[in-house]
Amino acid sequence: MQALSIYLGDGKICTAGVTDGSVSVDIRLFTGLRWDHGFLSVRGIDGDTGDHVTWCGRKDLEVGDEIRIVVEEVDKADAPRERKSVTKMNRRAQNRGLEDVPKSKSGDPLPPLPVPIAFEVMERLEPKDREVIKDFLRSLRTRADEDR
Repeated sequence: MQALSIYLGDGKICTAGVTDGSVSVDIRLFTGLRWDHGFLSVRGIDGDTGDHVTWCGRKDLEVGDEIRIVVEEVDKADAPRERKSVTKMNRRAQNRGLEDVPKSKSGDPLPPLPVPIAFEVMERLEPKDREVIKDFLRSLRTRADEDR
């Protein structure tokens, strides 16, 4: 199977891969938001089970860090550190104030996006800033509903 091996400096973070599904490496740098902060995460979707899987939830980055990603053919990837079902992810989203789980046109719940990173960022914001972002997301959802 193909997998992604992720290195930070001279150290290896993980080899992430699934036999059916997707793997993503998210590298983010936030600047000017009261603090400069960067991190890397490695997540994916296990297509066999529909579970959200995480190999590296968040690895903080510093100025000068070098990241290398290698696409490799491997017999076996590293086991994910965390595995969450779609049901558990939906429940987590609802508990965090996202009242309605998005639904497809047929009315079936859509699998949530990998949102743990967004929640981690939201938790660092001041309460009033969180409300501004929630209002913005609600307005997007309202517009999407109107477009249907």
